[in-house]
Amino acid sequence: MKYISTSLLFALALVLAGCSRPSERQLLSEGQEAFEQGKPEEALSIYGRYFRDYPRGTEKAEALYAAGVIYQNARGDLPTAIRYYREVADSFPDHPRAPGALFLVGFIYSNELKNLDSARVAYEEFLKRYPQDPMAPSARFELANLGIEPGLLLVPDQQKDQATTKKRRARAN
Repeated sequence: MKYISTSLLFALALVLAGCSRPSERQLLSEGQEAFEQGKPEEALSIYGRYFRDYPRGTEKAEALYAAGVIYQNARGDLPTAIRYYREVADSFPDHPRAPGALFLVGFIYSNELKNLDSARVAYEEFLKRYPQDPMAPSARFELANLGIEPGLLLVPDQQKDQATTKKRRARAN
């Protein structure tokens, strides 16, 4: 009898081990791997599983950000990408991904959706929350140039060259 119960417990342990859910880190890795292999829908499915299995997970900001990237770049579903990025920025403001997520909200509104009012709000919020972030100069640039098509903007070196050319012309006259 003791032999049967030990065997039964061992078999039950094997079954339960096979049914155990993957760790947070494992799901994130699987999602990233699927995306890198050109399988964005599979990646989104894995991230969806992460959100179901770990609603308060320690890696949730990473999973949200990754899902936002997929919705933005692979699906072209910009409103959904904004929702994911917003959740990172609002729910995890101290996470390393939060500044980039909030910047992307402004970028999508400005450059993709042409919603300049929402872009302005996002960039101003970014600068208020993260004034020392490496992306702060880019946010300031975006704010200063809202509504101007990127191809029409002059980069600083071009501005310098243009100013030098104007000075030379003025001296020659």
